[in-house]
Amino acid sequence: SPNIFRSSEHILDPPEVLAEPEAWRRVGEEVREQLDYQRGYFRRLRLVRGKFVRKDNPLATPQIAPLPANLQDRCTATPGLIAEVITNRYLLHLPYYRQAETFTRQGVPLHRKTLCDWAELGAHWLAAIYREICYHHRRSHYRQIDEWSGAT
Repeated sequence: SPNIFRSSEHILDPPEVLAEPEAWRRVGEEVREQLDYQRGYFRRLRLVRGKFVRKDNPLATPQIAPLPANLQDRCTATPGLIAEVITNRYLLHLPYYRQAETFTRQGVPLHRKTLCDWAELGAHWLAAIYREICYHHRRSHYRQIDEWSGAT
């Protein structure tokens, strides 16, 4: 991995294990990695969820901490990286191929199709917010609109 990567690791254990750790034995782990982008650098986020069985019942089903709430399962990009791609595209008017070139220069080769898919995913997330804003707007009895037609 490139030198610009910063890593962050979070370890999640099931609540049962945290309540009485001496009664459990670790038998494995599940790791999920995501790519995040913050102010000019990429960051690798590792989420490690330990698998545990009770010492007094080793044949029982292993316990594992649930995944935290997430906007999209199996997506390697965090919402922060997706927001960066959307901001670059629609606020800074950078096409996906240019963003892909920039990310490659920073040591993270991403295909422009991947960036396009992430932007589409972000649009789906934002659609729910848009619908909620429209709903409240339609229910409002007062709408403030700028009707100025002169030069600004």
